[in-house]
Amino acid sequence: MELEEAHRRAHEIVAPLKNEGWGARAAPDQWSVAECLIHLRELFRGTRYRMDFVGRLLWLAATLLDLGKLRIVSPFDPRIKYNLYSCLRLIPAHQRLHLRQAEQVVHKVRTTRAG
Repeated sequence: MELEEAHRRAHEIVAPLKNEGWGARAAPDQWSVAECLIHLRELFRGTRYRMDFVGRLLWLAATLLDLGKLRIVSPFDPRIKYNLYSCLRLIPAHQRLHLRQAEQVVHKVRTTRAG
């Protein structure tokens, strides 16, 4: 549900943009709308994900699992580990962060052009 909401928000953000709006930045050290959305797209390429054998076994026993005890190794830094529940919460939070960043760029570009 949260991933669908992120997809809807991304469409709302880009719908009013003209071509030049995609590459505009709110500040030189901040990402553009295009960079925010490409970043999210790269993480979730739209490919169909499939469960592996271990995933299927876990899914079959999911009612017995404690999501707070299962540990995940960070894909960005193997020294960082967190529980599965945190992982499931981090994905939509990460999307919201970059969508909010893209919205701020659009707002800044509109304000600059209007003033």
